[in-house]
Amino acid sequence: MTAMFYLIDKLRAAKDQPMMLEHLELFGGGQPRMIMPGADLEPKEYRQPMALFDGYDLPSLTFLTLKGVQLDWTRTKFSNLTNFDIRRFPTERSPTVFKFREVLANCPNLEGLVVDAAAPIPAQNQDELDATAAPIILPRLGRLTIADLVPSAAIQLWSQFRAPNVKQLTLLNLCTDDYSDFIEQMIGCMPNVRLLTWYSVELPNTDRTRKMMIKWFKAMPKLRYMRLSGLDRVTVDFFLLDAAVADGSMLFSITGKYEPKPVLPNLLAIEWENMEVEDVTYFVRRRKQLGVPLRRLYTYPRSWTEVVDDDDIPELLEEAKGIMGFAPMDASQTIEEAAALSDGEFKLPERGESEDHMFNVPDRGEQDHDMDED
Repeated sequence: MTAMFYLIDKLRAAKDQPMMLEHLELFGGGQPRMIMPGADLEPKEYRQPMALFDGYDLPSLTFLTLKGVQLDWTRTKFSNLTNFDIRRFPTERSPTVFKFREVLANCPNLEGLVVDAAAPIPAQNQDELDATAAPIILPRLGRLTIADLVPSAAIQLWSQFRAPNVKQLTLLNLCTDDYSDFIEQMIGCMPNVRLLTWYSVELPNTDRTRKMMIKWFKAMPKLRYMRLSGLDRVTVDFFLLDAAVADGSMLFSITGKYEPKPVLPNLLAIEWENMEVEDVTYFVRRRKQLGVPLRRLYTYPRSWTEVVDDDDIPELLEEAKGIMGFAPMDASQTIEEAAALSDGEFKLPERGESEDHMFNVPDRGEQDHDMDED
């Protein structure tokens, strides 16, 4: 912490020096005060947070991550960010909704936004509510992460901006409460989403929720790739809804055969971790029943090690034979992820062709169900 505050102080002192700083990440512990060594090397307490760069706007700065860093937000200015990431701020040290909107408005080229347990301090009266009613449009925003907020804070956050071109949406640790109103608020606002990361998001098991999820997925027709974690069977079912059954239409073709309407007809692949093996098996099987089998089912080596001895592994190996693989642990993409995010034509190899990150699935009883990489 002392080193981090020392850095902020030095950045403040350097405001009059020419700087071409482009990328800055500061990670603190959320302390309400700053304690730094003074000239006599004795601890000195700074009861007032400092402005980053002493309030000087640094146009070269495009990538900023702040985690639990105590700043004087009223004097801190940004105008050219392409990535803005704020995390783990105590409520009293978060930016006000006005400052948050100012940052968004001053950064029209913003491409990535992360708000993780750092909800802006909301409007305090009707005049402030009226002044923050119109959302800021972020036309270039392609990556959005909303994490660890209570439902009211998530709703308030979403009301402050619109990002119609988001390709990658991450919802993380929205649990211990009902977030259906928040999800409902987003329906129709992000038609370009290609990749959804859904980690530990809680929704009630009700007819209203099921109808809402059908509408939400229908409004994201380009969604082709998902990362899933912390899902129970009830939540898994939200991703496997049959709209033909849910809306009561029970559509049949001219031959009289029942035609399912899966909510995610274009889904290519999922990455999974921290889920019951039997629920993953159910996901794979249900996609087949809906007539839209997964092209690939990915997990991670560490996750596989944790479940390889599970009693339900043999059934998963059988159900997902030929489609299982390890997702890359670095920044590289799976083939399906690259296809999902591509704007142009992207030719996927035929199933069965050799691909990176794939491993062979042995027959039941063979090698104690171990998996070997190709």
